[in-house]
Amino acid sequence: MSHSDEAKRIARQDRVARGEARRARMEREAARAEAKAAAIRAEELRLLSEVGAAKRAGLIKALPKVRKVQPAKPGNLPVIGERIVPDPLHPGDRMVATVNLAEHPLEMMLSRKRLDQPLYEAGVRYRAIYERAVIGPGRGIDPGKVKVDGGKLGDPLSDDVAGAHLELKRLSTVVGMVGERILSEVAGRGVTIADLAMSWPGSERERSKRDYLMLRFKEALDVLATEVWGARGPASARIVGARDLGGETYDEAAVATANQRFLNRRGIAGLG
Repeated sequence: MSHSDEAKRIARQDRVARGEARRARMEREAARAEAKAAAIRAEELRLLSEVGAAKRAGLIKALPKVRKVQPAKPGNLPVIGERIVPDPLHPGDRMVATVNLAEHPLEMMLSRKRLDQPLYEAGVRYRAIYERAVIGPGRGIDPGKVKVDGGKLGDPLSDDVAGAHLELKRLSTVVGMVGERILSEVAGRGVTIADLAMSWPGSERERSKRDYLMLRFKEALDVLATEVWGARGPASARIVGARDLGGETYDEAAVATANQRFLNRRGIAGLG
């Protein structure tokens, strides 16, 4: 056998070996994905059974029946509401602002009393982190800057964006796979609970899925409000909120409410 034939034979064997290694790797990845999906589904079924048992025992108050609303037509006015926000012209003061409650599910849930103020603030904070990780830092047009040919956009993976990605990863380990998925869909992307229930896997009725998703959503927000961004003991029962999130200002009254809620759950009368 000539040197050329021997080289071809070795190359052919190498290609076959690489192909087999690639197929084996793809099979392992598929097996891991199936195992992960099975674990998520098993956890969902267990929690659904717990929710059903709690409802039958009267421990969970059923959500009010959702009235079907016709899709909004172009030109219809938004759902108008009011919020008390920091005054941008007078630091330290507060003002009443008119907002569009239909802009995000968090706004609508707060206005319908489905979320209390601490859970709403936790959702707003998660939304800010999620949007920074997905969209990146926003930049306005500077009319005073000299235009130069050959300019280019800034690096989309800035320290701020990378920090937001790391923060989302940290939060996902705290709230779990199911809680992280619901938070990212509702608080992050702005998908309503009803719309999420329509695409949620499972053969249960849509109403049962809505109840389950709302329960898990509030549970995840509660973990963020009291355990992640809050205190971990009576001696330091304060919402810390010292992490740099890009200069956002949060409702101080809601922070105080969250602190008091944290203490009440542990049988402590006041902040002191």
